[in-house]
Amino acid sequence: MDTLWIENLKRIVDLIDQKFPRPSEIGAPPGFEAEWDNSAKFRMKVSEQRRDNRRTAEAKMVEYFKAEEDAQFSNASTDYLVRMAGIRSTSTSSWTGALTNWKTAALAKIAADDGFNPHGSGPVPIEAREV
Repeated sequence: MDTLWIENLKRIVDLIDQKFPRPSEIGAPPGFEAEWDNSAKFRMKVSEQRRDNRRTAEAKMVEYFKAEEDAQFSNASTDYLVRMAGIRSTSTSSWTGALTNWKTAALAKIAADDGFNPHGSGPVPIEAREV
């Protein structure tokens, strides 16, 4: 495979690791604990805040990859689709899921270029087994 393409995939895989939303970005904001009253209402409020935080962090990540890596993101019905650096991936859960699947596909391409595919596809020498 093209060495520059493989190096680009490695660089983007590292960027995905850097840009993924961190737990601190998604968790409840400081001060929420002060409202704790063992009620379902509080738990729902924290859950809604985490959902909103996750969406905000994912939106930043999507915008970064669109601007910096010329990635294409589309959301058709229930699928989240990512196209970047010649690799296409989808997820039914989120943009984070689609980028995780993209990263898995990129790592498989990188491994295949090294002559080893951890997913088991491709030519494998067959050795005789003892009977």
